[in-house]
Amino acid sequence: MAHKIEVTKLAVDEREVNVFVDHTELLLHKQIQPEGRMLADSDHIAFVYILDVDDDFIYVSFPEAVWKNLNKVLSDSLPIFLNVNEEIRVPLIQFQEELQYFISNIEENSNYGESMVQAVSKAFTFTR
Repeated sequence: MAHKIEVTKLAVDEREVNVFVDHTELLLHKQIQPEGRMLADSDHIAFVYILDVDDDFIYVSFPEAVWKNLNKVLSDSLPIFLNVNEEIRVPLIQFQEELQYFISNIEENSNYGESMVQAVSKAFTFTR
């Protein structure tokens, strides 16, 4: 059964972005493989990165509240890492490509719902 964890904070500097989430206990002492795939969650206005954790899926949800900082990830092509604890950091491979794909696909596309289209257009202004 897939679990969902939510991003609570993005720490952005000139070299990289570190992602902090709730419920890190779901990731401790586990084999974590980044999938390199994302989903758009228009019901909750979020982008979701998929992790394979011990042959189960965990969805890392990036809610609208953290999208402003994702602009820097895209504009500067910064690597992005999920911080499980002080020793474990997981690179979120293909993150920029997947996010850019969804942004360009969602803009002015009512299939995602008006709320999602408006939120993406507002948060990701540099893509125009």
